[in-house]
Amino acid sequence: MNKLKELLFLKSIPGVGKVKIRKKYMDFLDSNIELKKIFEVIIENEKDVNESLLNKLYKDASDLYERLIEDKDIKIITMFDDEYPNKLNDLGNRAPIILYTKGNYNCINQDNIAIVGTREPSIWSQMTEERLIKKIFEVKDYIITSGLALGCDGIAHKITIESAKKTIAVLPSGFNKIMPKQHQELANRIIETGGCLISEYEPNQEAIKSNYVERDVIIAAISDATIVIECGEKSGTMHTVDNAIKINRLVGAYWNSDGEKGNYTGNEMILKNKNTHKLENTESLVSFIGAIKENKINNNDDSSENEQISLLWKMEFYD
Repeated sequence: MNKLKELLFLKSIPGVGKVKIRKKYMDFLDSNIELKKIFEVIIENEKDVNESLLNKLYKDASDLYERLIEDKDIKIITMFDDEYPNKLNDLGNRAPIILYTKGNYNCINQDNIAIVGTREPSIWSQMTEERLIKKIFEVKDYIITSGLALGCDGIAHKITIESAKKTIAVLPSGFNKIMPKQHQELANRIIETGGCLISEYEPNQEAIKSNYVERDVIIAAISDATIVIECGEKSGTMHTVDNAIKINRLVGAYWNSDGEKGNYTGNEMILKNKNTHKLENTESLVSFIGAIKENKINNNDDSSENEQISLLWKMEFYD
């Protein structure tokens, strides 16, 4: 939790977010400059900020700090800690400056595949998602990552838990404000079964619209690849897809040309306009899994696993 109090203080200042902290205030965070000098620099750089306000914000940040360190159920990691996930550094200035986690933190650094999609998947897509995830597990114990939302996200977490595997949920809110509320029990089950909850928000912070976009950025970054089950052209799923591609993560999209089986207009757009993999049968999914391995830096897997893949995958995953 290196520099946690200082980071809480800086991010509480109006108009100061993680990007500005990294760009303008890193020198002060890296040094031991006295608080009065930091106040002077902040007042010089930020509008509508005075010493009285900064004193109040610093006191509030100090009080919050004390409450946070008393909560033994939460592991807090800052960008100054050695435990900060290397995957998130690919985001540059957009990377979280503080990360709150509950459960098995080690999941973050293991091999992850994100499964994302609409909050209202068709029955066909729901069946496809279940079979796809189970097929993935036949090959390797990937950690399945998603955003705890209704629909495809929730299904991904539930199927993983039912398969006795581990899953990560990235939240758009603090741990005490789980959204949607009906997924509180699912969040508990994720922790109980060896998975992990991740958030860049304080425990009592509620979700706002912009948080969902930032959550999707984290999902893309901690995952080695993202698979889209079903989405429309204007789906929020596109945030995850765009950010995954931007930081050189692989993206695969399920494809079914039968429009009566689901709304795959977003999937179609992804496949036409972005550098992605079409997942329409077992063979294409096997190829995608192999591409994930090849795309990872310092890949130490041997070729014998590729032979195992070809033996395991006999049937199309949507049959």
